Amino acid sequence: MAKQAIEMLKISKEHRYWDWEPAAFIGFDYFYFLKDNINASKYFMEVSRYPGTTPFYGIFGARLAQRAGQTRAGIDFLTNIYNTTENETYKEEIKIRIDALHGVLLLEKAIEKFTAKYNHLPQKLDELLTAKILPALPQNPYNKPYILKDGIIDF
Repeated sequence: MAKQAIEMLKISKEHRYWDWEPAAFIGFDYFYFLKDNINASKYFMEVSRYPGTTPFYGIFGARLAQRAGQTRAGIDFLTNIYNTTENETYKEEIKIRIDALHGVLLLEKAIEKFTAKYNHLPQKLDELLTAKILPALPQNPYNKPYILKDGIIDF
């Protein structure tokens, strides 16, 4: 009944325009129950703009946008938040995610070149090096390797 819950939460969100929680629950329902990363990301990004919320919502929203194939949108969104945030601790968290997403975007573009050249997706990211499409894999600021799974970069 997630769709019905979302409809009720949208009414609550409309009438409680100052309250970030209905939008957060809508985003959660899209993410968890409906497996709809693009709509979840939109709501989490919206929540991050409410006064008093943590950067978690924007960072998670950008991550879900990346998983939905909208990496550039996630980077642009977080860059805007970064440029308007005064809290240095929050800025540091946001910058790390921006850097991680830049690595993902680089890999996505390299995968597109590989696919255009060889007519199939690489099985592993190392194939991008072997094919001389990339000189080196980007460093993940989270100190984890980027992983290629079904043509999508994860970290």
